[in-house]
Amino acid sequence: ESRPIPGIGDPGLMRAAADPQAPIHLIGGGIAAATLALSLVRRGRQVELWCADESAAHGASGNRQGALYPQLNGAQDNLSQWYTLAFGFARRWYAPLLAHHAIPHAWCGVLQLAHQPQSQRKLGRVGQAHFPEELVRPVQVDELTALAGVPLSLTAVDTAALFYPLGGWLCPKALTQGILAEAESSGLLQIHYRQEITELQPEENGWRLILNGQDGPSVRNLVLATGHRLRDLQPTGALPAFPIRGQVSHLSTQPPLDGLKTVLCSAGY
Repeated sequence: ESRPIPGIGDPGLMRAAADPQAPIHLIGGGIAAATLALSLVRRGRQVELWCADESAAHGASGNRQGALYPQLNGAQDNLSQWYTLAFGFARRWYAPLLAHHAIPHAWCGVLQLAHQPQSQRKLGRVGQAHFPEELVRPVQVDELTALAGVPLSLTAVDTAALFYPLGGWLCPKALTQGILAEAESSGLLQIHYRQEITELQPEENGWRLILNGQDGPSVRNLVLATGHRLRDLQPTGALPAFPIRGQVSHLSTQPPLDGLKTVLCSAGY
């Protein structure tokens, strides 16, 4: 039975129900593809992953560090509650992976500082929303330096700051690779590197993968986990996905940064 994706009326995006017996093919090589692959093989599904690069995590998932904390708001609406549950789920989901694979990380907490009037108001609302203190709590100005371990400019942060005690950081690249190694150990995941999907051709019972310009396999169940590159393929070219450019700088440890005890989050991280 075919049915439209909710909220998208383009008949070209009608999709058939997944075949419970056929392998599931994933296109991508980042943390989204890796976590989905592991979740599927844990359910006994056969998975094939198609990655354009020579190894996993070459895009945005290739950073050395990524902060992990819930994106809350003062309304405690459905979105805020979802992030609360998702954060707890992520901590539990990552725990065995961190124990069994060499993934740099630290649950050192996340200190979030206001850097403009808008963020000051947002942080103030979250601090007054009565979330459990184990999840997030407001921080007084005189606590900032002690929590961070480095001197902070109190005039820049005013009085709005939050601390997430259960937050911290992980290495996204090592995490992605560790997740895929865990999934491969099941015997249910096959990874095809250096295989770029240049086109998807619709067929009666699925899709024909065009690999590096050449005909590839016909697949029944297909998931695109390619980030903003969703728009590179015709079936999803109209989706409102776009890249956001960021910058990462790596500095040698030196005073006073060598005293840093927590993740600092403000205009940057």
